[in-house]
Amino acid sequence: MLFQNYPVVTRRLCLAVLCSIGGGCATYSESFRPLEKEIIAQRPEKALKILEKSPPSGNDRLLYFLDKAMFLRMMGKHSESNQVLQSAKKYIEKFSPTSITEETASFFVNDSTKAFIGAPFEQVLVNFYSALNYLDMGEIDSARVEAQQVDIRLKTLASNEKNPILIANPYARYLTGIIYEDLGEWSNALIAYRKAYQAYKAHQKRYAVRVPRYLKYDLIRLTDYEGLRDERDKYIKEFKINKWDKQSSLKKNGEVVFVMNNGLAPIKRQRTVAHAAIKGQVARISLPYYQKRRNGFSNARISVGNQTATTVEVNDINSIAEKTLAHFLPGITARSIARAIAKHNVARAVGDRDSLAGLAMMVTNYATEVADTRSWLTLPGEIHMARMPLKAGKYTIDLQLRGAGNNVLHTYQFRDVKVKRGAKTYLTYHWVSPRALRSK
Repeated sequence: MLFQNYPVVTRRLCLAVLCSIGGGCATYSESFRPLEKEIIAQRPEKALKILEKSPPSGNDRLLYFLDKAMFLRMMGKHSESNQVLQSAKKYIEKFSPTSITEETASFFVNDSTKAFIGAPFEQVLVNFYSALNYLDMGEIDSARVEAQQVDIRLKTLASNEKNPILIANPYARYLTGIIYEDLGEWSNALIAYRKAYQAYKAHQKRYAVRVPRYLKYDLIRLTDYEGLRDERDKYIKEFKINKWDKQSSLKKNGEVVFVMNNGLAPIKRQRTVAHAAIKGQVARISLPYYQKRRNGFSNARISVGNQTATTVEVNDINSIAEKTLAHFLPGITARSIARAIAKHNVARAVGDRDSLAGLAMMVTNYATEVADTRSWLTLPGEIHMARMPLKAGKYTIDLQLRGAGNNVLHTYQFRDVKVKRGAKTYLTYHWVSPRALRSK
């Protein structure tokens, strides 16, 4: 038993210290519960107030920017959301080069002492949601700038990350293609669609998301429009699609592009995987793992009169987060073990000079060994999309969220939606099921 070889008074003192230190070393994800409840209740303004009362600072500053930006998005304050996302980008750029000081601190304390800069997929989604904000505001040229930054971000990550599957974000690629198409940049749009298609095929081998049917039609339509007959015929054969709307036909109408954010991203928890005895002292090894939340619907439908479009899943953030952590976990584990040994050696050296000080250091070492559970928790667990061509005009668009048994779970109306000829209108919605807190 821990401290069993020490006098009763000393054991009680150490346990008291351990409890006080342990309380101060609570993981980041444990502090998120009050915010989750407000998100589920569709009260992002209250969640934002809670966040701003005690904003994360120092090494957790990026988390504050990311969550605040998402709450502002949910409130329809897209311009303010983008201002905060700009701060997030600057923070990532500033702290991406790892400092020697941070590496030393994380080695002797825990991984949470390093500045949080997000996993590769989270960094890409900063630009993605910035682009969505601009699209929601009708600022297509600014969205194009973000589309270019997505490409730059992916290239930068590819130069640093050996496993390409971790940075091949297919839906970010797909959205950039839609933006280029909206601007009439057919060649750029086709390039982006091709890259999205290749990324989806790579993801399909590892994740559940398949190539979206909308992307299949986009590839056929644009290769046909660009006169690339051989490539078009290859897609026709591969996708088994013989009929599609011609580009000339789409130019006469407008199109609604609907992006549905479903649920909440998985939350990181910590699991103590070992209590290692190193020469009479007890060391703890704690590692992070992802716990999925229940994301409530199977599909969403938007409708105008008799015309309906059903969403398809285009991004599975749940699976991407889990696979990304699994990729980095061996390094995290090795670092935890090495840290436990180093802490033991330091405590032992101190204990040789002062036994009580050595014991106090052992207690501190044990209590501060917590897993890094930081992640962008206001992301959705999944992203779905639907596209619907419409004639120019003003519409009320109905949204229905349906469960596994095709039962209606939630409804919403987008009023006074303006559709312009030859242009796209972007709608986004984020719904979190009341069951989300019942983790899988």
